[in-house]
Amino acid sequence: MLEQIDIAVGFAVIMLLLSLIVTVIVQAIAAAFDLRGRNLVWGLTKLLHQISPEFELPAGRDWNETKSTLGKKIAEAVSKHPAIAHSWLGRATAVRPEELIRLMRDLSKRPPEDLPPAALEKLRAWAANTSPDPVALAAANAILDRVETSLPNRSAEVRAVIDQVIGSAGRLETGVETWFNTMMDRSTDTFAQMTRWVTVVVAVVLAFGLHINSGDIFHQIAGSSEIRAKLAGMADQTLQQADQIMSAGNRGTLALQHLKEKHKGDNAALATLNKIPANVPAATCRDASLQLAQQSAGDSLLAELSSLCQAEAADALKANDAAFNTLRASLDQSGLEIIPSKLSDSVRDSRLLAYYADSYSDGRQLIGVGATAILLSLGAPFWYNALRQLASLTPQITRTIKKEQAAKSEDSPADSDNG
Repeated sequence: MLEQIDIAVGFAVIMLLLSLIVTVIVQAIAAAFDLRGRNLVWGLTKLLHQISPEFELPAGRDWNETKSTLGKKIAEAVSKHPAIAHSWLGRATAVRPEELIRLMRDLSKRPPEDLPPAALEKLRAWAANTSPDPVALAAANAILDRVETSLPNRSAEVRAVIDQVIGSAGRLETGVETWFNTMMDRSTDTFAQMTRWVTVVVAVVLAFGLHINSGDIFHQIAGSSEIRAKLAGMADQTLQQADQIMSAGNRGTLALQHLKEKHKGDNAALATLNKIPANVPAATCRDASLQLAQQSAGDSLLAELSSLCQAEAADALKANDAAFNTLRASLDQSGLEIIPSKLSDSVRDSRLLAYYADSYSDGRQLIGVGATAILLSLGAPFWYNALRQLASLTPQITRTIKKEQAAKSEDSPADSDNG
């Protein structure tokens, strides 16, 4: 029984290490292609389309676009606004509803050079009607009072015009407040699906490109007690590496923790920060900003959080290379032949295509490598939980076996005496 558990632990260690390599690659791809920033643009575009069909009017598209609308051009301008944009990525990854309104107003006054005239016209019209100007509203009411006094028969018409203008402004501003959370939630779901597909593609490329056969790995672990012992000893270290790499995705949570450390002596700031539920992780900077905004935090705290989130993203990118090297070293220590030696020989001899043709013509090899791709597609969190449960199960089974052996040894002398 214990041997089967050791085999399962060893196999889970290898799958977790390989899954973490996939995770590091996916994080690097997401950063290199600015997937979070592009996803924010997608969400803001959908939001503007929902607010008004006029934002869906076509706009001149760039070379890398298949379709573009006025809403998309405005969304791009918002994401690249200097107030929220990442200095090294070009686009912001999160924005709050009140920020969106302020940014659109600012862009209508100081538009970027690449914003099309039609989009700027629509942006200015939207910004002008975002909320009633208190001075203009007071003047309109004063005029209405005079009209009611001098021309009581026309006062109803004047009031209707004022109500129409104010009502239109209310609907526009309400449109952002009504649809923002819905569209941003859709944006979050879309990003999760996008990264899921990237994970699947990376897992397939890694498994088939490096010819990683899960069947061969399993047989090596099952056939060698030395390999099983090494892998069992690596379980805790692998779980720690997984914690570090997977927590890099919860940038919002890490930024909130650093914000608390920064304000240790500030009781007012700590009181606001401690209201945020500790059991609700913030995977993105937007999640953290929303959690902090719900506690009525001031603009200074929110600005600090945004800056810390950007720093977390930069640190995560720098750590990817070190994490990749650490994972590769851990695989080397296992004593397993993860990547076939014949593959390295074929690369050196420039016979890579011939090697793939020969290897994948064998149905068993194809099934084994395909199984590896499927197992890695389950993701690092799956193998992290599996290894943690197996690692906690091993001591319990060991104690149970020792108790059974002790009970048998106690019964044996009694049986011999009776004989």
